[in-house]
Amino acid sequence: MTAIPPCGVSPLSAFAAVEEPAPDNPPVFLADKYDTATGEVASMTEGVHPIDGAVQDAFTIRRDTGAVTEGGHAFDAIKHNEEQTPRRLQDEAGVVFRPFVDRRDVDVLRSDTESNAFDQHEIEVTYYNRAAARKETVAPT
Repeated sequence: MTAIPPCGVSPLSAFAAVEEPAPDNPPVFLADKYDTATGEVASMTEGVHPIDGAVQDAFTIRRDTGAVTEGGHAFDAIKHNEEQTPRRLQDEAGVVFRPFVDRRDVDVLRSDTESNAFDQHEIEVTYYNRAAARKETVAPT
C-alpha cells in the first residue's frame, strides 16, 4: 500500500514514506452484532443475512426525500405526541415491512412501542426471516 504524503510536501522535502505490509488476513468490517445469551460479539464469525440487511436499510431511508418515492419510512412525519402515536408508529413500521411480507421474505411477529420519561416513543419490531429461519429484532432510531 502506497503512502500518501501530507499536504505541503514537495520532491525537495525530507518526507520519507513508510510502507506498511499488507496483512495476511485483511480485517472484515461489519457492524457489531452481539449474542444476547452470551454477550459475545457474534459479528466476528458471521455476517448479516441479505434480507436482514435490506430490512435495516429500509429503516434508514426516509420516504419522499429526493428520488425515494417508494419504500423507506416516514417516521419523521410523526411530530406530536398524541394518544394515537404508538398506533401510528406501528402502522409506519407495517408500511416499511410490506414489501418484505408481500415477497414472503419475512413474517412480522410482534411490534412493541413504549414511551420514556420525556414522552418520546420507541418502537421495536420482531420478525421471522424465512430464508435464514431465525427471529430478528429491529429498533429504528
